[in-house]
Amino acid sequence: MRALAILVQVRDFTSEELSSLHSNVQRRTPNKAADTGVFEHLLMAQHNLAALDSLSNNLASPYNVVRSAIVAWYYVVYESASSMTLAASGANAEEHRKTARIWHAGIVTKDLAPGPFGLHLDTLVRSEVKARLAVLREGSMFALVESPANYSEAWGAACAYVSGTADYEQKRIETRVRATPEFRNLSVESFQKKSARELRDRAFAREHVNFLVQAFRYRGKANYRDSIYLSYGPNREDGIRQFLVDLAVVGAAFLRMASSYASRRVERGVWARFDADLVKYSRLSLTSELFHSS
Repeated sequence: MRALAILVQVRDFTSEELSSLHSNVQRRTPNKAADTGVFEHLLMAQHNLAALDSLSNNLASPYNVVRSAIVAWYYVVYESASSMTLAASGANAEEHRKTARIWHAGIVTKDLAPGPFGLHLDTLVRSEVKARLAVLREGSMFALVESPANYSEAWGAACAYVSGTADYEQKRIETRVRATPEFRNLSVESFQKKSARELRDRAFAREHVNFLVQAFRYRGKANYRDSIYLSYGPNREDGIRQFLVDLAVVGAAFLRMASSYASRRVERGVWARFDADLVKYSRLSLTSELFHSS
């Protein structure tokens, strides 16, 4: 998260930069139901970001909220990504992995997610993953065992998490393949034989890793496996405070990106009405500036 915060702060994710990235996005045929869904998901993202903002400011004991803050951060990302998929195609999977797949096809592969949010793998075949990661790293071999201090180290750390997520997904897929009738019919116990590897690699080729897949893994680790280490053992209060700030910084950048894209897809004129409505009626502490676009 420190790496992501460095990357989005260096790039700023300003309205001007996002406007340039999304300048060629075309407005779609009016779809009131999909537009309503876009606004709903963006408002839910703002709710979670407002919670993060409160959790990261003037907190007496950051350990008490750090696990919940990660969950709130994930839903900033998930709700924002869901708004983008609805804006892109009207699709609303309402299931996390399916949403990640739709977001991959409609946003990621079209280079509409900048910086660390656009890092992805289009296949999980091991040889292709290795080659792709070598390109993505741009020479930065920084790992996740230390905290990054500059843009190059942060980029290397972000790529390292892509690599780790690919490994995690590969193991998950191997478990799934082992349970298939096709694998059982091979009468093998591993993937050492060519026939078994080919079966596994066909499954690998159909899968991907993107930022939403990474975020889902990140939330899962906080919820089900690593949460004890966030509030147990040596005192790392300063680091936890920085972590809470970084969660809010990264979440805000993702929401600004989603807003920039969605504002160019919804029916002409309704975005300004959405913004004006929030200015008048929203009781959240965050302003509607997150939804502004140039």
